[in-house]
Amino acid sequence: MYIFFYIILMGWINIALSGCTPGKIVQSAHQQNTFKFIEKASFIPDEGILVIYNNHTSKRIKTDENCYDLKISPDKKTIGWLSEKDFFDESVDEGKFFANKLTIFHSEKLKVLSELPLTGPWKFLKNGKQIACYSSPLHFSENYFLYDIDTDNIVESYDARSEKNKKYPAWTKGIIPEHIRENLNPEELP
Repeated sequence: MYIFFYIILMGWINIALSGCTPGKIVQSAHQQNTFKFIEKASFIPDEGILVIYNNHTSKRIKTDENCYDLKISPDKKTIGWLSEKDFFDESVDEGKFFANKLTIFHSEKLKVLSELPLTGPWKFLKNGKQIACYSSPLHFSENYFLYDIDTDNIVESYDARSEKNKKYPAWTKGIIPEHIRENLNPEELP
């Protein structure tokens, strides 16, 4: 019987010396389980984007745009997507719709990062803290932007037309459109 009380007493002393109380341990574990992570996200035409969290709750983001290339950040705190909105250019490939907006949903807020006629490809970087994106006007330009998600600021940009014959920054790897990549020299690629 004394051994049982001795073990309990030693456990309490160990917890007290570590600066934690049983209440803090339980509270900390509870807080970790209630933090929402994005498990799934999908676009439903005429309804918007459905976001499903790890705690079995969901949120619907209304949009009247056609959304695609929906991605969840590696840290599962942000989703992003490309969308097109009534933009049609008949001078290119007998007419083609282009993505003209990159939108993210982060910290329960919608943020538009890019709204140029040609937007995308794009990707998350730094475990979801940054986004790299190709975004340009229709003709004679080739721009790449690196955004910080928390501040919405452009961290770095690269204008390939004015930087001709220079190597693309490493963060542009994977977002250079195919029609541009096939015309580059291997030493220019990131």
